[in-house]
Amino acid sequence: MKFITHVSNFLIVSNSGAKITIDADYTIELNFKDGKIKFEIIALDMYAQNGGYKVIFSGGAFDGYPIYNKKGDLKRPDTKTEIETYFNSQINSITEFLLGKSDKDNW
Repeated sequence: MKFITHVSNFLIVSNSGAKITIDADYTIELNFKDGKIKFEIIALDMYAQNGGYKVIFSGGAFDGYPIYNKKGDLKRPDTKTEIETYFNSQINSITEFLLGKSDKDNW
């Protein structure tokens, strides 16, 4: 099962003191097997609302807003944490819904 999602105001990236608002488009896939669920992000595109650079996982400063530099050093720990927090929250929401612990089915 695949879900394609757009998120406005996905995160804020600091760049030389400026706060850049980032939107995101992502695709997740859920697979079910033996009573387990596999949550996989199969596409993630994070881009500035102002049409500027994208947030990228690895690269140089002229490539976008890299989380890690080309040597693998973490350069944007806050951005990394925001992404992890967002997707962990999504996983928790899906888990609660599937276990019947969510009130979100009262629509």
